[in-house]
Amino acid sequence: MAGDPATFNGDVTVVGTLFVRTGINIPDGSIPASKIPNGAGIDYTKLEHAYRSIYRQANGSAAIAETAVLTAIVGATATILSFKAGCITPCVGADTISVDLRKNGATILTAPISLTSGQAAYAQVAAAVASAGLVAGDVLTVVITPNHTSGTLGQGVFAVLYSKEDAQ
Repeated sequence: MAGDPATFNGDVTVVGTLFVRTGINIPDGSIPASKIPNGAGIDYTKLEHAYRSIYRQANGSAAIAETAVLTAIVGATATILSFKAGCITPCVGADTISVDLRKNGATILTAPISLTSGQAAYAQVAAAVASAGLVAGDVLTVVITPNHTSGTLGQGVFAVLYSKEDAQ
C-alpha cells in the first residue's frame, strides 16, 4: 500500500540527503536550540524576542513626578518577566518615591514600588506583577510619584522592564 505510512520502532539513519515531497511533521520541542546553527537565518517573524525597556531620570536633582511611555507591544502576545526600580542616590529620612507600571493607563502591579531610605544606591526593588499578559497594541507606562515629607528625595530614579514578545 503506497499511501500508508511506514512505522519504524527505533532509530533510523539516512546516509545521504533526505528528500520529502509533500510535507514533514516535526513535533513541537523536537529540535532543541543547541541544534540550530548560528546564522541559520530564521525569520524574525518566527521567533520570540526578549526586551529590556529602561526608564531613567537624571542624577543630580531630586526625583520629579512624571508619566512616560516605557514600551508599546507590537507582537501578537507578550509577557512581563520582571519589573524593578531604584535610585542612584537613595531617599533620606521619610521621603519616598512611588514607581508604578501601567498598561493602557491602569496599574498592573499588586502595589507600586516604594523607594525609601532603606534601599542602597543602585539597589533594584522588584515589583509583584498582578497581570503579566499583554497583546499587540498595549502601551506600558511608568508613573513616578515623589512623596516629600521630611527628608530628601532620591535622585536618578530608574526602572527596568524585562519582557518577552512573540512574533507579529
